[in-house]
Amino acid sequence: MKKNSVIDQILPSKRCIGCGLCSTVCKTQCLTMELNRYGELNPVWKNQQTCTNCGLCLKVCPGEMMNDADNPLFHAKSLPAFIEENQSATVFAAHSKNPEHRMNGASGGFTSDFLSYLLGKGLVDFCIVIIRDPEDPLKCKAVPAFTPEEVLSARGSKYAPVHYQDVIPMLESAVEKGQKAALVGLPCHLAGIAAYTKIRPAVRKSIFCSVALVCGHIPVLRAYDYILQKIHMNRYELKNIRNRGGGWPGFLSIENRQGRTWKHPYGGNLSWGRLFSSPFCTVQGCFHCTDPAGFHADISVSDAWIPPYFPGKNNPGENLVWIQNAALIPVIRQMQKEQILHLEEASFQDFIR
Repeated sequence: MKKNSVIDQILPSKRCIGCGLCSTVCKTQCLTMELNRYGELNPVWKNQQTCTNCGLCLKVCPGEMMNDADNPLFHAKSLPAFIEENQSATVFAAHSKNPEHRMNGASGGFTSDFLSYLLGKGLVDFCIVIIRDPEDPLKCKAVPAFTPEEVLSARGSKYAPVHYQDVIPMLESAVEKGQKAALVGLPCHLAGIAAYTKIRPAVRKSIFCSVALVCGHIPVLRAYDYILQKIHMNRYELKNIRNRGGGWPGFLSIENRQGRTWKHPYGGNLSWGRLFSSPFCTVQGCFHCTDPAGFHADISVSDAWIPPYFPGKNNPGENLVWIQNAALIPVIRQMQKEQILHLEEASFQDFIR
């Protein structure tokens, strides 16, 4: 191993969130992504001798961007001051007016309907969404969606490490073909893509918009091993996992290959209520995060965990949507006119809290 290699800063790092962008930009293919014994994705040496210390891996690493100059919260004097500075920000409480979309989305169905609308109107050629890997449902990966139906098939939260490294080749392909893409991801994923667009400005022109899903943290895969043990299900029998859906806040659903489904409430002990929210089941890099809201995105979307929207029998799902790119407001308003979305004005303070 070369001494003082820049990659030595990543391999032992506690800031890695397992996106895999470092392995994608490595020109000499030094790195690959592997799961460690805790169920975290980490970069490991594929070929130590070919590293040229170019530093591209660090330039796109979200973990190395925690003090990024583009992060406004990092430069704010205090959280109240930050909220005061952004009082004029455009924020909506929103939900899909399609009852099925609203019921089976993570919360209000805004993201799926928005991406589907972009495709339907020809504003983008494809959307980059996150799905559970059909070959191994414990893993998640980014894939292109070319139809509204494909977008809807990817709806719902994915509480697991995500293989996001394929996004860069997709965007590079879009540049070559003169296509436009919309992408959805966690704030850390989009921070890494934003860093890459500084290296490759042409890629930024291929991104019509990006949607950040406000994040608490990423659970490690060993949490699912614990659940499978508790419900007496063999990992190799696993067919599908859904973390949300079926109302708000919904249910964790695990289906085996025999068609039997186990369901557990979102707030229960074997879901986010205790297991997924535990620091013992959290990816290490998440403890260093300073961007849970998605400051590098054009739109940030969260659950509306506040009165008067908080889950109840009369509300099957509600999103809070922060529009950071004003050019997208006419699109959102047009969706309202076409009776696709229900919108209400909300405040930036509502969104932050």
